[in-house]
Amino acid sequence: MKTENRATNFEELASDARARIDAISKDILRLGKKDTEATFTLGALLEEASELIDDEKACDGWLISQLGITSRHGRTLRAVHRNLSPYKDKCIERG
Repeated sequence: MKTENRATNFEELASDARARIDAISKDILRLGKKDTEATFTLGALLEEASELIDDEKACDGWLISQLGITSRHGRTLRAVHRNLSPYKDKCIERG
């Protein structure tokens, strides 16, 4: 069920939300090396973008068009951030 205040399209977002999502895109593209620490950072950035977009289909479209990340991979990275953050230091230490 859709709520009235939910943006269904990236272009419908407020300008400050679009600006933050553009900044998140640039941060993600700058990550470079994909190691354990970068995975946690990427998951956190994707989680923030997902909250700003607030619509799964629009978020999936943004992932694919702007970052070349499939929706499934994006959800996996967000889950790593949400579920494993308490163990981040141990994960990074063990690589």
